Amino acid sequence: MRMVEAKEFSVIVVVVCMMYLIISFLTNVQDLNDEYEVNDNVDEKEISISDFKSNSQSVINKIDVRSEIKPKIPTNISNSSANQGETKSAIKNSLPLTDKIEIESDQKDTNAPEDCFIVIFIPSMANSANLRQEMRTRWLNTSIWKNEKFQEIEPVYLNFKLMFVLGKQQDKEYSAELLEEVSANTDMFLTDFEESKKTLKDKLLWALRESIKLYNFTYFVKVDHDTLIDLPNLIRGSITSPRENLYTGYCNKMLLGSIYKRTFRYCLGGGYILSRDLVEKIALLEGKETEAEIWAEDGYAGYLVWMVKNKYGLEGAIPQRFGGWRLKIYTKNVVQFKGYFYHWLKKQSKMERTFQCRIRANKTECPSLQYVFEDGNSDECKCYQPDLDTMIR
Repeated sequence: MRMVEAKEFSVIVVVVCMMYLIISFLTNVQDLNDEYEVNDNVDEKEISISDFKSNSQSVINKIDVRSEIKPKIPTNISNSSANQGETKSAIKNSLPLTDKIEIESDQKDTNAPEDCFIVIFIPSMANSANLRQEMRTRWLNTSIWKNEKFQEIEPVYLNFKLMFVLGKQQDKEYSAELLEEVSANTDMFLTDFEESKKTLKDKLLWALRESIKLYNFTYFVKVDHDTLIDLPNLIRGSITSPRENLYTGYCNKMLLGSIYKRTFRYCLGGGYILSRDLVEKIALLEGKETEAEIWAEDGYAGYLVWMVKNKYGLEGAIPQRFGGWRLKIYTKNVVQFKGYFYHWLKKQSKMERTFQCRIRANKTECPSLQYVFEDGNSDECKCYQPDLDTMIR
């Protein structure tokens, strides 16, 4: 038997090694193919958001487009509304459009602003519970008005929110009665401002900013406790009003006793209206821009609009005066029911009888809607005599 020479042995070893490498390579290729084979049941798999974001492009390139991948939403989301909003936003922005739509429909944000047509802001005080209740249950209650007053008005325009904004009394805690009223109603807002005429403007700015967060409204309306709101007229007039750059009311006033003497016009505080876009711009004003030596709330509102008008270069009649602001007084007790706001009624009893007269107002019997109270204590109102005389002639 011939001995294998060293040279031949080396050749054999090399051949064996090459065969081993070839077999190993073929085995690895098969394993690789098995690893990247598309799974028809892939929709049962869950991929973490971090993996999905970092490998999104490579995954898209390697996975059959017919396969559906549902990213796994992290379970450690904070219960706080702020963190929920941030987390949901981050998740939604990292997903394909179809998954964004699915999350938006399945997970509605419970803290989203409420839809309404009008927000009505009323600066209030702790001892004004009877006035707040009167406004809630009477002229701001659509069911009290006759149905025909709202004919042909779509329900969406009858949706409005009240904001009674209160401050703190010096060295006094809120009473149990007040806290009970707050608990029973969603329209009261307690602030840290000390109650005084000088903090009325602070309540206003607070309400303007807070309303943007709470409500998705079209108009912001400010009234006083002694203002009767003609709800049908206000709604009908607002529907046809401009949606932008609107600041209106009885707006022929200018500040006289201040450094802003004759600088801008403003609307009297018994009732004025702001469109949402102006409220949003006011809410974005910086601290130095909202500081002004003006204590009157209505004058301060005019100042804020004036600042916004200059800052954003707004053009047009801002403020825009309109004729539906207040009682048109011919004699002491004559009222023309054609406006939006009836101010200076002072006593609750006078507001009530004026409201009842407005409920009964009839154009057939009194075309100009001018009514007179026979005496200061009477609940009866009659058509103004000159109006009747005109009809007879």
